Amino acid sequence: MFWNLGKKLMIDAVTGASYKHKDQIPGVKIQYCVKAKRGEFESGYTNTAVVYG
Repeated sequence: MFWNLGKKLMIDAVTGASYKHKDQIPGVKIQYCVKAKRGEFESGYTNTAVVYG
């Protein structure tokens, strides 16, 4: 998930422990939240992580 205009948007799903955001613009702030899912179990969102491309 990432934040866009105050709303959470799903950008991708991965099966690993890392994620590479394609087409990220250097210096542009992106905020991410992560949610884990395994089978029928699903976590809540993590705290927001801020990344500058």
